[in-house]
Amino acid sequence: MAAIAVALAIALRVGWVLGVPTRPVGDFAMYWESAAHLVAHGRLDAEFVYMPGHVFLLAAVQVLGGGLLAAKIVGAVAAGLGAGLIYGITARLWDARAAIAASVLYALWPAGIAVSSVTGTDMPAAVALLGAIYCLVRWGDNPRVFGAAMGLGAYLRAVALPLTMAGAFFYWSCGLPFRVVVRRTVLACAAAALVLSPWIVRNRLRYGEWFATDSHGGLTALVGANPNSEGTYSRSLNLIFHRVTGYTLLAEPHRDADRAAYVLARDWTRFEPAYAAGLVIKKGERLLDNERGLLYWPLYRAGVLDDARRAWFVRWRGAIENVVDLFWCGLVVAGVAGLGIAVARRRWVALALLPHQMVLVAIYALYFAEVRYHLPIAALLFPSAGGAVVWLCDRVKVFAVAPSVVPGVRREALVAGACVTAIFVGWPLVLACGAGLRARHRFAVHVCQIAGQARACQWRSWAGADLRGVHDGVGLALTGDRSGTAILELPLPAGTYELQSRVDLAPIPPIDRVPSGEVALFTGAQEPFAHVPLAALDDASRRGTTVPLAGTVTHAGGTLRLSLAITGTPVPAPTRVWLVDLRIIPAGP
Repeated sequence: MAAIAVALAIALRVGWVLGVPTRPVGDFAMYWESAAHLVAHGRLDAEFVYMPGHVFLLAAVQVLGGGLLAAKIVGAVAAGLGAGLIYGITARLWDARAAIAASVLYALWPAGIAVSSVTGTDMPAAVALLGAIYCLVRWGDNPRVFGAAMGLGAYLRAVALPLTMAGAFFYWSCGLPFRVVVRRTVLACAAAALVLSPWIVRNRLRYGEWFATDSHGGLTALVGANPNSEGTYSRSLNLIFHRVTGYTLLAEPHRDADRAAYVLARDWTRFEPAYAAGLVIKKGERLLDNERGLLYWPLYRAGVLDDARRAWFVRWRGAIENVVDLFWCGLVVAGVAGLGIAVARRRWVALALLPHQMVLVAIYALYFAEVRYHLPIAALLFPSAGGAVVWLCDRVKVFAVAPSVVPGVRREALVAGACVTAIFVGWPLVLACGAGLRARHRFAVHVCQIAGQARACQWRSWAGADLRGVHDGVGLALTGDRSGTAILELPLPAGTYELQSRVDLAPIPPIDRVPSGEVALFTGAQEPFAHVPLAALDDASRRGTTVPLAGTVTHAGGTLRLSLAITGTPVPAPTRVWLVDLRIIPAGP
């Protein structure tokens, strides 16, 4: 039966690759181009900062004379083999019938089929993780096999490396003594490090440092900590990073740039920890909420498909997304219910995949998350989903013959139902909590000049003001009944300072809704030291110019508290007052 599931999975994925020819763009094109560079020059290109496993695979395809289609077919076949791995894992953790259900569900996984035409690391990394976990459950008494498989997986995604330690739960669930659990975990980690040793040595020769990961973890953390875009990539971040640190994203010197990015990400996280907590929840939502986002890369991203095919998929987009989301919802229900059944039965070995999923969620939520990163997390749901499907079929069959419920089955149903209810009730509550934290503790970052030095100025929203940031300034929305205020605190020595900036309105409000009031800068005094009427600002914006907002302040030393405040009548969103090019220049003692 495993062979039938594998054949079905491969046929669906290869058929998709042949029927929906896509062009690699963005990161996916980068992997193909890096493989071509490796084949031509015998080394990775100087700007390559990722793990090399996928590039090695693509380079092998090119050396053997294959093109992009061959690489896609290799990836589709590898993804299809994941059905066999799911079968083997589920047979060990549950039983043969659950293994059949899990592997068939995996073969029919709509999002898993769709991404098989993308030449990225996400699906190969998911299959590599399944392979490592199969080694864990099949040869658990030899942890070196599991560790070596995890080491190979880490060549695709460095996140596989810490997952090696998650194997400890499987050893514990098998009833092994604590010392045996520790010994096997250490041996697995050592085997993973041994497999990665060529890469570690290469990094020592390349950078003069011993490390087993890639060289862009700090840059990833910086993107995930960006308050201006709620943890997503933006080109504005490139400008902030370059002007503040002097480094360029993904350019030499890689390690120095990576460390500088870590420092900046750490500062932003410490600046407003409550917002950072809300941002972690937002990244978790982006990672797990639904699977329709997975269709962006193979179908809806600009340039991926030719116009005719893209038009067809756009026409049926709503129906396609509904199918994908419905399957994901069913998989979550079945997977979580299966975990509940395992808990009710005290079958702890059936929970062996849960620590791997939790570690993946934690890492991506803390650093940076996209929906495609959830592919290995979703793949690990299929075994417990298969167990739940078989349990439900058995209950229906028994109830049809003799409509009574035995106590053990009642307990399993209650625990499974409680787990599913907790997910579908608790998850929206968690998301609402995260949204509230981000709204109440919002801040924005931009580049300012302080005594001629570029700095990352961090403004707090005050009293719920709608605050946004870009690389050169901050914007406050002209909406609501109360004045909008943003606060900037800067440690400065005592002295007199000249503050220079420009203000603008964007987008320009309708001509019949010209705002009244003013925008002003305060330093704690009763009167602003710089202000401009909103009517004058509106007039200048319509002429395509900005208005200077400047003044002089005398500071006694310590923290200078600068307030940007807007008063006046509300106008339709999304009109904002933007303060840009802030410069603080010492004018004398």
